[in-house]
Amino acid sequence: MCGDAIQPKNMKLKLLSTLLLSIFILSCTGDTKKTVRTEPAASSPGTYIGSKDVTDEITGSAYTKRAKAYFMITDKDTSGFICNFSENKEDGEIVMAISNDKEKLSYQQRMNEMAKILPVAAKDFPFDSLRSVYIGRLVSTGDLAIDITNEYTKKFGGKAKASDNEIVFLNNKSASAFLLESKLATDFNTLFKPYSLTVSHVSVEKVFFTSKESIYLSSKVEKDTTSVPDKILDAMIWLDLK
Repeated sequence: MCGDAIQPKNMKLKLLSTLLLSIFILSCTGDTKKTVRTEPAASSPGTYIGSKDVTDEITGSAYTKRAKAYFMITDKDTSGFICNFSENKEDGEIVMAISNDKEKLSYQQRMNEMAKILPVAAKDFPFDSLRSVYIGRLVSTGDLAIDITNEYTKKFGGKAKASDNEIVFLNNKSASAFLLESKLATDFNTLFKPYSLTVSHVSVEKVFFTSKESIYLSSKVEKDTTSVPDKILDAMIWLDLK
């Protein structure tokens, strides 16, 4: 495991709650019924943002004061991409967790949906208390993972060997520093700019190279196949915001 050498206890609790929340949401995406609230998405005629309270239904809710799942609805078609927000009972901090969608969406589609979801979520949760975003596996971001892999190759030189499946950084501090200066942080800084939030730190777990095939299994890739490296940089990632 390649996580932060010293990780605050409450951070681990928040990560646990977001993981449990994500697992729950994935198991009940199709269960909308009467508990779903909808609101028109700004500047997107015919598009609505649905939300559902889930706090009382998730395992590990002892750490969570409240939690809601948000998703986009277009022409009665509910997106499989879900953003989960939870409020920590202990300190009131807000955690956002991105669920891996049942249907494969490209990185740009995910960012577009998040841009529509955030203004609605910001009405329910105080974003000045939003402190972390759980991304999940980097490979699930598709085109972003490819761009970051290419940034890694450009910065550190060389390419991953076909048999290379080991830790690619000397330590997680260097991995975090690299990702903080990568397209990952740049794109999320742009996403959260309207809320005066920026990425202050990138936490990582299990950094390694995964196969080219795995990125097609995990996401919808829009880049030309000839531009996809044979090995893709992967890790479990969450962002700290300030």
